[in-house]
Amino acid sequence: MKRHAPGVRALAATLLAFITLSSAGATRGATLPERLDAIAADAFAKDGPGGSVIVVQDGKTLLRKGYGMADLELGVRVTPEMVFRIGSMGKQFTAVAILQLVKEGKVKFDDPLSKFVPDFPGAEAITVEQLLTHTSGIRSYNDVPSALIGVCEDKTPMQLVEGIRNEKPAFAPGESWMYSNSGYLFLGIIIEKASGMKYADYMQAKLFTPLGLKNTFVEDEAHIVAGRVKGYAIGPGNVLHNAGYMNMTLPYAAGSIETNVDDLARWNELLVAGKVIDKALVDRAWTESRTKDGKRTGYGYGWYVSDEDGVHFVVHGGAITGFRSSGVLVPEKKLFVVILHNALSSGNDLKYTTTRLALEALGQSWSATPVAMTDDAKNRFTGIYDFDGMTRTVWFEEGKLTAQQAGEPPFTLLPVAKDEFVYDRAFSRLKFRMAPSGAIESLDFISRGQPTQTGKRVANA
Repeated sequence: MKRHAPGVRALAATLLAFITLSSAGATRGATLPERLDAIAADAFAKDGPGGSVIVVQDGKTLLRKGYGMADLELGVRVTPEMVFRIGSMGKQFTAVAILQLVKEGKVKFDDPLSKFVPDFPGAEAITVEQLLTHTSGIRSYNDVPSALIGVCEDKTPMQLVEGIRNEKPAFAPGESWMYSNSGYLFLGIIIEKASGMKYADYMQAKLFTPLGLKNTFVEDEAHIVAGRVKGYAIGPGNVLHNAGYMNMTLPYAAGSIETNVDDLARWNELLVAGKVIDKALVDRAWTESRTKDGKRTGYGYGWYVSDEDGVHFVVHGGAITGFRSSGVLVPEKKLFVVILHNALSSGNDLKYTTTRLALEALGQSWSATPVAMTDDAKNRFTGIYDFDGMTRTVWFEEGKLTAQQAGEPPFTLLPVAKDEFVYDRAFSRLKFRMAPSGAIESLDFISRGQPTQTGKRVANA
């Protein structure tokens, strides 16, 4: 669960201003599976927290492999059938459950939240569709300290709701976009009330079991799960330690699912084939939503979506205590890529690697083309930039410009224009904007699947 979830607006086209695409492979002369293996292996330390990776195209498995360690203390290596938490990637399962209930006539997209949670402030103006698309304006409960009291204790969904009851909305429903775990908290409650089943029971009975997802569960820590890996975190000073404890009733319908790459590949294959829900509903889920005034959001129902150069990309990632995940689906090409990783805050940008794997499978490799820039020129971009309460710091040290979002790993910046930089090992870029005086006044953060975010320069670094 994260405030700003990972996503992709354009896996290739967003890069056109600063990425040169070519047909050259990652390793000259190697086969496609060998090139994919080399890209994936580069993402993980051999003896550090690891990852499970799968690349499937048109029913053919191009890569299915584990890298690194599943349990450092026991010396157990990752194998692809192992089970990982997937965090916010699990929102797609919640969204599809809602679509099932829509098909059955038990839920409507324009149903007000008040139909299911009548006493929540402003619920009569919020629709089910706005919860799906993160346009409800409800603040994410994991950003509200009062909602997170007792994170080691079991929480009912309504106890989580109580933690945000008195929070002022970020905006009126439908007027803007803001990633919110609270929307999916409420969707879980709607699933329970519309079906008469507990969220975990519904997911197991209506999705996991009938679809043959034998290693997919709403996590229950009391259950023994074969092949469940251990989670890690990297703290100050790059020190590796065991992940802290989180009671998995806290993420609930926003991110409590655990699974493996085989089940995710099967899930995506069945979705593309229209064997989970009607193709029309799948297409609706994979269509970009818009705000009331027509602004693009980059988000459908449970997935980030984009259309670039005639190619439709459907993606999502996740970050939760001890784990990260990233997946890319190109439905028309029947291409699916996913990485599951058992470390949080590791500095490993999975989106970068899944994107490289997807581009390689599509026959496109890339290379960045930095431009020359003096140290003095780089130094003028340093500062602290405020993005509606979230800060991103840019500093210059030892000839390099570095950017870091609060609570996230730092990334080296590579200049590609006089006022534009790309992240090293990440498909994101920064564009600096000047005041009439020539001083840097703001910063645009451009990332895949998300509307451009603009931060105002508020202090020196």
